Amino acid sequence: MKKVTKKLVALALALAIAVTPAMEVSAKQTIGVSWLSSNLKEATFQLIRTGSNYTEVRVMNYKGKVVSTATGLSLPTVKGLKKKTAYTAQFCELDDNDTQITDWSKKVGFITFEKFNIKMAKGKMAARLKLPKIKGVKKYEVAISKKRDKGFKKIKNGKPGKTLTIKKFKGKAMKYYVNYYLKITPKVKGAKYNTPVITGFYFTKRYTF
Repeated sequence: MKKVTKKLVALALALAIAVTPAMEVSAKQTIGVSWLSSNLKEATFQLIRTGSNYTEVRVMNYKGKVVSTATGLSLPTVKGLKKKTAYTAQFCELDDNDTQITDWSKKVGFITFEKFNIKMAKGKMAARLKLPKIKGVKKYEVAISKKRDKGFKKIKNGKPGKTLTIKKFKGKAMKYYVNYYLKITPKVKGAKYNTPVITGFYFTKRYTF
């Protein structure tokens, strides 16, 4: 008789999703990165607002140098970004003559990095998350939920280059075939707020004969 062996496998969901942080600039608008292009060279900023003025966005690298700008009413898109890089962005309002009429907002940080490496811990019901080294990122804050858009509970902080092991969900062992979502927030140098990346995984049973 052939021996049946059961293996535990952690499968990452297909796509990590950048989400808009709750960043309030003024009573008129909230802002954040809502979309990154597949090549990670463009970023769109969601502006939720009641005013009718144009908004200018400027993006800086971790050294504070402006590398891209864009202007728009609601969804300005900056171009020319680089992969695996930390940036900060600021916003101000313009009048019809393109004259700046508000101060620059506080900085919001984001990274052009979407796919985090999640693997199964050998022989254990646990996930291992590799945190990438990116210049300008001081640390990562990691939270977990069973839902993609709410219910996140902070579990760990981790330094770039480290691997975090996640063993439990709310104090209990994780289960097979249940979607778990990690909200990974990079703490970018100089940023008051930061845009998290959400990625998912689940555990499955694999049998070999």
